Amino acid sequence: MGQSNGKLDASVIEKQRQNLLETELAAADLASVRNHALEISRRREQFHWQFVGASTLTVALGAAAVLTKRTDLIMPIAPLILGGFYCHFSAYGEPLEALKSDAERLLKESPKLVARPGGPITLAEIDRLRVEMYGSA
Repeated sequence: MGQSNGKLDASVIEKQRQNLLETELAAADLASVRNHALEISRRREQFHWQFVGASTLTVALGAAAVLTKRTDLIMPIAPLILGGFYCHFSAYGEPLEALKSDAERLLKESPKLVARPGGPITLAEIDRLRVEMYGSA
């Protein structure tokens, strides 16, 4: 009877460990999603400041070119405009959806390119690596 309680306790502990691992993975996934959202928000905030700076510089260069009659002063306006369009596209465009669709296509067409060497990691492998690194637990 003592052994059955030992097996029951071991299975309960194993189930609790599995639940804890799943909870930690979910928390890590949520943190990743939040960090990604923060990065997009930061890009959008930076775009507003970049737009104001590029617009001010464009107006100043245009005014200086007209006042001094030097047309070479308007040369930097083209890269400023192109850079502004790029920043707008990366902040508000659809590059994330394009990257997602390309990644999904790559996974479907060539899964061997992105496969982990040695196959997917298992809990047994994690436990073995943990014991090797930190000793028995």
